[in-house]
Amino acid sequence: MRDGQQVDIYTGVVWTMTGKLGNLVLRERNEWTDLGQDLNRDGVGFRYGSGADGIATGTWKVLRGTGAYAGISGGGRSSHLGQRRRWVARYEGFVTVP
Repeated sequence: MRDGQQVDIYTGVVWTMTGKLGNLVLRERNEWTDLGQDLNRDGVGFRYGSGADGIATGTWKVLRGTGAYAGISGGGRSSHLGQRRRWVARYEGFVTVP
């Protein structure tokens, strides 16, 4: 609970982005809150047992890269809209290329 609102914190989420030039592996930490309504009216919420959709903000960090992405470092922030069957995210930040 944070100021009376339930916050679900997800740590250690690892994403692997695969492309023609190599892979980029990111670790993310998100803090999700319930929107209190089902925006897309599908009856399924972002959290199991909930009918409400959710939003989140988070941070991300580059863990490693392969191919053209080898040696890259950096990180940034993310924002999310979760509707169980549909999820939208935006990642922004900075990376340094060796």
